[in-house]
Amino acid sequence: MKYEARVTLTRVEYHGDNLGSNIRIRVTVSGRSSSLRFRIKPGESRAPNQLVYDERTDANEVSLSSSASATEADPVHDDTGSASAMLRFDASGTQDAVLDIPIQGDRKGDKSKRAILILTFSGVLRETGERFVSLVQPEGWLKIKSEDSRSYPNVIPFGLRVTITSNDGVREFFTIEEGQLRGNKASVALKADGTSFLQEDNPQTGAVTLRFSKRDEILTIDGREERYWAVTDPDNPIPSGTHDLELPYELHRYGASYRQQAAFARTWFRVGHSGDRFLHAGSVSLGCVTVRQVERWDEICGLIITARKGDLKSIGQIIVT
Repeated sequence: MKYEARVTLTRVEYHGDNLGSNIRIRVTVSGRSSSLRFRIKPGESRAPNQLVYDERTDANEVSLSSSASATEADPVHDDTGSASAMLRFDASGTQDAVLDIPIQGDRKGDKSKRAILILTFSGVLRETGERFVSLVQPEGWLKIKSEDSRSYPNVIPFGLRVTITSNDGVREFFTIEEGQLRGNKASVALKADGTSFLQEDNPQTGAVTLRFSKRDEILTIDGREERYWAVTDPDNPIPSGTHDLELPYELHRYGASYRQQAAFARTWFRVGHSGDRFLHAGSVSLGCVTVRQVERWDEICGLIITARKGDLKSIGQIIVT
């Protein structure tokens, strides 16, 4: 299960002696720094409600190292103080943690004065709603419905990451987090038994590298011994070099005639992020990398469809020689 840890500086209180009202605060939580500045007098409080930490985690509790410094900015000499503590939160709900910053007077006439700024942090650890498209038969693509004004394909592929936003008992509503449809809002019907087509277990793996030799007509996948017969159009060959392989984003109609040989025949991977060159199965190539052994295409798809380069767009790369 994935959680999102969010920590907000919700309240600043000024106690003790009056060392001035022009306050600057710098807060660092787990290496992330935030700054704020305001005017406040002894006995007063402020509610900055400033987000100071936001991170995803697999753990249902977090311990975050924190430190803060405070300065009363003065035309002659600044009064400063600092403090540090561990902020601990779990998934039981919103919790508060307090950090006291003592500020000792440092100007002539103020050396006996001492103020305290009390910082209150509110932390919440909640489920992110992160899910992944499960392997839907027969083609591995899940039928969805657009929930915004954009027009886009009505299916998404196995392994695609989404974030659940709500569930009305009939449909699950989510935001697509990667691929060409990233940021689009959609929904999917629940199964007949009320369970979800979206799984919690992450099927994604690291980036994959494929290699294609135009001369030898061989396609390989780094780390594996298998060799596949693949071709390109000799009159319009795929350019040599290293190209990203894009996440599949639609079912390609030109693969339909091969569905008896490969369930994933309509799943194509674009070479690069523009144009119409693809890695796909088939008997005809118009400038693509075309796997002629169509009956082995499901094997290839199974190895690469859940790979991820880390750019939210690509499964990896193909090196063409």
